[in-house]
Amino acid sequence: MRNYKYEQLALKAAAAVMMAVLFVGIVISIAGIVSYLPRMLNYSSLERTLQQFVADLLYILVLMELMALVSQYFTEARVKLEYALDAAIVFIVREILIYVYSESFALLNVVTLASFLTILIASRIVLARCTAMRSAG
Repeated sequence: MRNYKYEQLALKAAAAVMMAVLFVGIVISIAGIVSYLPRMLNYSSLERTLQQFVADLLYILVLMELMALVSQYFTEARVKLEYALDAAIVFIVREILIYVYSESFALLNVVTLASFLTILIASRIVLARCTAMRSAG
């Protein structure tokens, strides 16, 4: 019979490292957002500053969804598909916004991302309905 003590300890250490890295990413993104606030007073660069502000804000949401995903995996040893889909949806929305507001706007890239976003949203809706049906009956 194997002793899983060391494997459990290694798993907890990996979870702690991953959570710390995600947390540092969130803190750095929040610091970046706070640094945009004085630049918003300068109206000449307001549009670009707001674009970067929204992109960073969506990046924080992605990191928070990933943090919830990793946290649940290491506490319950399973992954909720809802967290993964939500993180992917927010990430795709962020990328679409970046493409739309960039100087090198490529319609094909936006259409491809929008198609992928549609598939993800449809999957999320189906998952929510299946989960509701399973819990109801």
